[in-house]
Amino acid sequence: MASGLKNPTKLGPNGERVAFDGLVDTKNGRPFTGGQGFDLDFFIVSDELASQFPRKQFFKDITRLDRSLKPVFGDLRKALNNNPALQGLKQEDAVFRVFNSSQIQKKLGAGDAQILFTGK
Repeated sequence: MASGLKNPTKLGPNGERVAFDGLVDTKNGRPFTGGQGFDLDFFIVSDELASQFPRKQFFKDITRLDRSLKPVFGDLRKALNNNPALQGLKQEDAVFRVFNSSQIQKKLGAGDAQILFTGK
């Protein structure tokens, strides 16, 4: 949770930015009818993994490289949704997006706070 607010395209009834667990009225200026709640964004920063995706592919989901991870992420979703501290979490599988080091630097430079775990 970088700012505690949903991104600036998702607004409340008075055109205000919405808290992470608030209700969205419009998205990109249009009425929002999608699922309410919040999600968790997981990023993998790896130049090696990122290079395995087509260069111009924007959303690099790790399960596109290894389909065997799908059931693991489904189990993670169940565990997260069973945690009372995460009430309001959307009922969707966890997605781990892959970024190369320069892409994540751009996100950090744009003011997106990240919590990073490093390891090999």
